[in-house]
Amino acid sequence: VTISASAIVATNGVMAMSRNSGQTDTTDTATNIIAAIPLPSPGLQVDFTYMNLSSNTVTFAGGTGVVMANQSPASFDIPAGKGRNFRFAINSGLTSLTMLPVSDSYNLNS
Repeated sequence: VTISASAIVATNGVMAMSRNSGQTDTTDTATNIIAAIPLPSPGLQVDFTYMNLSSNTVTFAGGTGVVMANQSPASFDIPAGKGRNFRFAINSGLTSLTMLPVSDSYNLNS
């Protein structure tokens, strides 16, 4: 499943339901996410929450141009019934985003 730029910027969260084992949810491209941000500039940040309501672990991965702080492609495993908060920071040149986890995984059912 691709998580659209508008879902990241406008709604700041997604509830993943009915995900199969081994499934990956991927963000839109950095270019599309940056284009969805009003008045984007280097360093500007957008918060986003990923909630895995399925009974399977899901990989939450960055689309093209979305990287972790070490510049590797962004990829995080979110266990079943857990959520995690992220921050997307616009990098210089307005062509890529750094996806930073800003919380540990937390239980959605308690």
